[in-house]
Amino acid sequence: EWGKHMRSTWQLACGLGIAAILTACGGGSGSKPEPTPKLTSEQIHQYSSHSLFAGLLVQSPAVLMSSLALEYAEYRHSPLGEDEPPRPSVDEIPCDHGGSFQARYTPVDPGNEGIAVGDEVRFAFKQCRQEFEGFGIAIFDDDEEDDIVTINGGVRVVITEFNVPELFGKVASAPAQEGFVMSKALKALKNAEQTVSVGTRVAYSALQIGDGEEVDATDTQFDGVMRARFSTVIPDDEPAIIAKMDGDTETLLVSVATSQEGGESLKVSFEEDGKGYTQTVTEFRGEMDLHCLCSDSGDSIRHTINELAYANTGSDPELGDDFSYTLQLEEPIVIDDFELGFSSGKMLTKASGEDISTVFSISGEQGNVAIQSTGGATWSGSFAEYLDFVID
Repeated sequence: EWGKHMRSTWQLACGLGIAAILTACGGGSGSKPEPTPKLTSEQIHQYSSHSLFAGLLVQSPAVLMSSLALEYAEYRHSPLGEDEPPRPSVDEIPCDHGGSFQARYTPVDPGNEGIAVGDEVRFAFKQCRQEFEGFGIAIFDDDEEDDIVTINGGVRVVITEFNVPELFGKVASAPAQEGFVMSKALKALKNAEQTVSVGTRVAYSALQIGDGEEVDATDTQFDGVMRARFSTVIPDDEPAIIAKMDGDTETLLVSVATSQEGGESLKVSFEEDGKGYTQTVTEFRGEMDLHCLCSDSGDSIRHTINELAYANTGSDPELGDDFSYTLQLEEPIVIDDFELGFSSGKMLTKASGEDISTVFSISGEQGNVAIQSTGGATWSGSFAEYLDFVID
């Protein structure tokens, strides 16, 4: 449902049925090729919104699968509970709302007492319906808005970086207690500032994500590779942590980076109205910081997209059967409140021989978007109009 999500979830197609981008055509013998038609206002809107939200959407499965893999690897290293039988080599895990998934952990060295670079986790999802709040994966939940999605297919996650201080690792691998693992670790780390970073390589094999009882050909399918990296810095003592979280302060919670290396690529495919579409994402680079805006009156999360660059080629119901574009940020995109839109930021989409510049801003209680192309077309409107749906 890639096309469905890019138009119904985000409603990026503007609802106008934009025709495929025209290409230059030659005349008879001796005639000069006609210039490529310039993009219209609606077309630059389409390219801008598609390139932005496609770039955000393709990151969410890698973040989710990496988090699940790390959690499962920690579980495999945790001590057996009292009277708990030996664990099987493959776990069959039921999903909360139907279906299940299999998980297998293969350490690079069976003698290791904890997670190490080279460790591998494999998942085989079987129509697994689960709520995944907080990973961005809820974008695939079109209908019910309950954050429940269905996943089917295979994933292989390899640990590529594991820089976790020994004390932090011991706390994180301890038998699960009520409360968040990170908070237990923070309380234990009092003597030195700690840098924590974990990296993964996520490879998909016909992984489908949708919102129905079972996924089918109309749902989004991922094949290929995306890498993820999580990093944060733990303050040097507990009072510093408490001070940072009290009063009107801004505290970095975590940095999340996604990328591709070498010849790695990610194919995203779906079917609509009986026709199949495929898009190939390459040269991906993304980085986002999550800050807590902590105050006595309440806390909120600021998302700052520091990097977003990639190339996308393929077919799409709105962009045509042979589109191609690249995206790169020119200024970081800051999101203080998703309901208002993007507070600030600037990006450049290159498509059909034109440079399409998009600027985000907020005035009062309204997010604004201004788009301008070197072909001469312009578009401007509210952030809600940019998405073409009303944000509740």
